[in-house]
Amino acid sequence: MIKSSNYMTHPHQDRIYLFTNELFSAYEKYFENKPKVLSVIGSGDQIFNAILKGSNQIEAFDINVLAKYYFYFKKAAIEVLSKDEFINMFLEPEMSSIYYRYIERIMNNLDDSTKSFWDYLIQKCNKNWYLLYFSPLFHSNAFYVEDIIYTNPYLHSSEYLKLKGLLKDAQIEVKDGDILKLADEYHQKNFDLIYLSNIWSYVSWNEYSKMQKKLNLTDNGYLIAYSFREKNYPFPDINSEKKKISRDESLIVYTKKK
Repeated sequence: MIKSSNYMTHPHQDRIYLFTNELFSAYEKYFENKPKVLSVIGSGDQIFNAILKGSNQIEAFDINVLAKYYFYFKKAAIEVLSKDEFINMFLEPEMSSIYYRYIERIMNNLDDSTKSFWDYLIQKCNKNWYLLYFSPLFHSNAFYVEDIIYTNPYLHSSEYLKLKGLLKDAQIEVKDGDILKLADEYHQKNFDLIYLSNIWSYVSWNEYSKMQKKLNLTDNGYLIAYSFREKNYPFPDINSEKKKISRDESLIVYTKKK
């Protein structure tokens, strides 16, 4: 990991996911017309796709402090880059100086803290995005470009342009922190969609269950958990349904208790 006394020694920091490794197409129907969303940040893809599907009030969190910096960087990139420029930079980078020109445009759309974070890293890599992209800052980026584009609606040509416009009006509040603790803050609010990915697999089931019960849904809302190892997820309760989406992956979809 590239080291910095200011950023990389935070107790909750880990490698960044460039793009989601989940099958968003398997659950995108649950994101349709859900204005108020609570979501883990991760790669940021679920948030961008949610906005595209009709969300305009998003509360986002992640225990990995680096996730928020990447989210803001990626958001700014979408705002200032064309779709082809974005895909070239984030999916098909080459050893080229052109990316520094892209980065200069992105930097103009960042707050001071985020700008300082990325400026430090880019300078450490001699202004070379290719070196930073393949550094230990990011999780392995061995993926098929076509798969990433297919599973993320916002990367489709017309949708990318639509997202650019929607980002201007979207209200996004980002927090870095542990959802087990943040749940007390979110408890006072009702959400149309809560997306928790596979957080359950990193904590005890008792802790997770207590946290989940503090989160409130609207009458037609959904809470979604994702499992990469279907057999390990505890059996859903009466207000949930398990949906197998591949040999090893499944969704657990919760609805409001009646």
